[in-house]
Amino acid sequence: SLGAARLCALVEYLPSIRDLITEAEFDATQANSIESNLSHWKLVSLLTCFINALLKLDRPMILILDDLQWAEALAIDLVLGKLLESIERQKNAHLFFFIGLYRDDEISVDHPLLPKLNSLRESSNVKITNMHLSAFSKDDLGDMISNELKLPKRLIGELSDVVYKKTSGHILFAVELLNSMVRDSTIYFSMRRRQFHWKLDRVYSLETNETVATFIIS
Repeated sequence: SLGAARLCALVEYLPSIRDLITEAEFDATQANSIESNLSHWKLVSLLTCFINALLKLDRPMILILDDLQWAEALAIDLVLGKLLESIERQKNAHLFFFIGLYRDDEISVDHPLLPKLNSLRESSNVKITNMHLSAFSKDDLGDMISNELKLPKRLIGELSDVVYKKTSGHILFAVELLNSMVRDSTIYFSMRRRQFHWKLDRVYSLETNETVATFIIS
């Protein structure tokens, strides 16, 4: 059994667990004390116990981890190694579904994710399905911008073309670039004309970085 105290320690990492603990059982001071002493290994042990307890309820469970291309080696080993290895030994492991998301254009040949994925593929107890999501086409991006700005595609054509050339259709890149243009008023809403407008010369002069990560940070 996990116990209320150990559940409390997971609240910082899985906030929704708070809904499983009554006010009488929740002790913030004790939880903070346990949390401050949690090593990576203890955290994975707690998560494993929690997931195994849920699997015993005979209900399907999905764990989704995004942006694995940014994860460090220790985190990948703990989650994709120790955590999944422990779960696959459980009786109800067939009820557990893991979804890992990463951008392959930001994964170098020496990235720690690659050998871990190869190890999982070689496991007889794990069935892996690879899904590759391609970038937006120019038309797809045009449809998105048209929908967001509430303007017909014939009016946003040049803006869409520039955004596509600068982002190669990478959806997150495109969204961040458009958001940055709204923030600095390159794209703005005209109260007089009651529609969005943009300063095309500034759109053309915008500089972008080689990766989404560096662009977001900048």
